[in-house]
Amino acid sequence: MREPMTDLPPVPKVRSYVLAPYVEALSAAGKSLEPTLRRYGIEPEIVHQIDELIPLENFLAITEIASQLADDNHLGLRLGANLPSQQLGAQGVIIRSGKNLGVALASYANWATALQEATQFLFTRQRHDARFIYRLGIRGPYGERQDIEFTLGNLFNLIRARMGQSWRPTEMHFEHSAPTGPRQHERVFGCPVYFDRPVNMLVLPLSDLEKEGMSGTSWRERAMIPLLQEHVAKLTLSAENHDSLARRIAMTVDQSLGRERMTLVAVADKLNMSVRTLQRRLEAEGTTFREVLGAERQRVAEGVLRNRETGRVLSAAIRAGYSDASSLSRAYKRRTGKKPSKYSRGWES
Repeated sequence: MREPMTDLPPVPKVRSYVLAPYVEALSAAGKSLEPTLRRYGIEPEIVHQIDELIPLENFLAITEIASQLADDNHLGLRLGANLPSQQLGAQGVIIRSGKNLGVALASYANWATALQEATQFLFTRQRHDARFIYRLGIRGPYGERQDIEFTLGNLFNLIRARMGQSWRPTEMHFEHSAPTGPRQHERVFGCPVYFDRPVNMLVLPLSDLEKEGMSGTSWRERAMIPLLQEHVAKLTLSAENHDSLARRIAMTVDQSLGRERMTLVAVADKLNMSVRTLQRRLEAEGTTFREVLGAERQRVAEGVLRNRETGRVLSAAIRAGYSDASSLSRAYKRRTGKKPSKYSRGWES
């Protein structure tokens, strides 16, 4: 069995206030999330403090538990898509302040990526459409569905706040399998919704990017913009200085697994550094490229295996970048001492 690494990368964090909508939703339903927060070492009063940080993995677990406590399979989706305008805060200012929707979305992607560790918000223009992609660099112990649906639902809400309530995306894509009652997603977004996709993504027409929409901001909001820009610059610099290379490699690998071969040379090129520099810096962090790649493939495979509808070894192998199920089985057993099929059965039991 693989020995654990002694030098682990820092635990990715998220700001505690992102839990506030879940706490308030349960409170409105006459239920409390406080016992769950305390179980994860979080004092309830910090939920409304903007500078407090909590482990991202704990946040993901709490959102899934909140959904169960609320008996609401679509809690994250419902909260994100209906967040009141007075609670949009800085993100609302960023979306409204760009000269057009395309500029606003690019600014929002930079801000959101800088704000939250081990996540990536990517805005791209393709030949026939534009895409806003959300990626998580870690897996939650009970899945990530509530956070992913909240995040893309909130993005949809932000765009409508600028473009009008009748605005709709072209398509929505989610990595996770279709939940019970998937038509709820189509009712919310007003467009085709696809599950079991390689990435979480909102797709919109290229023509929408040049539209101004309702882009007006108050004088108070305009005064905030330079402060927000300075804040993003500081956050970005801090992330570059403190985020481990191993995590950056894991994020890079995750973007391309199953679509292109992730070799040492290919990843070094994507990170704009030489192979030798990459190896030397990983050595300083107490790990290797092979270890990081193997861990990321294991993480991705286990994410697929946790889905009851698609938790087949072949599906996991393809998503994790293996040529067939046998290749995944051999690699997984080398790392864990178990077959991937046993992980899948263990998760369901």
